Amino acid sequence: MLFRTKVVALLVSGLLSSPALALNISFAYDASNEFFTEERLNAIERAASVYEGYITNDLNLTVSLLTRADNSALAWGGSGFGTVTKDGKSTLIPHFSTVTFSDGWGCENEVCKSWEWYSGTDEGFRGYDVFSVMVHELGHVLGIGTAGLWANQVSDGYFYGENAVAVYGGPVPLALYDTRYVHWAVGVMSTLPGTDTWQRTSYDPFIPYGQRQYLTDLDLAGLKDIGWTISTVSAVPEPEMLYMLLSGLGIVGALARRQRARAAR
Repeated sequence: MLFRTKVVALLVSGLLSSPALALNISFAYDASNEFFTEERLNAIERAASVYEGYITNDLNLTVSLLTRADNSALAWGGSGFGTVTKDGKSTLIPHFSTVTFSDGWGCENEVCKSWEWYSGTDEGFRGYDVFSVMVHELGHVLGIGTAGLWANQVSDGYFYGENAVAVYGGPVPLALYDTRYVHWAVGVMSTLPGTDTWQRTSYDPFIPYGQRQYLTDLDLAGLKDIGWTISTVSAVPEPEMLYMLLSGLGIVGALARRQRARAAR
């Protein structure tokens, strides 16, 4: 789940590698829903390409995209989980996966109506970034805060996963939501992969207004701790090239994924 807040934060760029894609994320959605414009769908596809570039487990994952009029959060993401064991290693298999966006068109609350969604590729913008929101919510779909393997490594408000502890330098503080710890604590910082650039984590419970968020080293360590195999970053493009790269990855994968999603309806 991702809550809204307005904070002032540093605009940063990040690095994402693109090895052979073993994870394939498809989306199912109602094409008549006015929320899912072509530009927003492209931003969602770019977010999927981020995970496809890092996770090397063989998995075809379909995520249902929904909307709901609500004033409590920008979006929700989650899955039910099973596991498959191969060569002595267990891999999470998400199923019944959904991401639900708050849609101000049907909202009766003035705060919800005022939410501005941004889905373009500029780094300077007003609004809440669809790409950043989707990166966050796909983390929940993949088990951050939602899988039993996450909960098994949480104690007294801290996450004790081996990889996350190594990156953070100790147990990672978590934010309490209802009765569960499903996010890193507010304001936890980490470096962008392959750089010395610091950013608030993507799995922070709050997304800044007018800022794009990328996966950090701590976010990737959390994914690794719940069972995903994460690829190694091997090349570092200039920061201004990052979104061009992501846009290209999203466009390349968009048509095939869109066709599969539409065929399923």
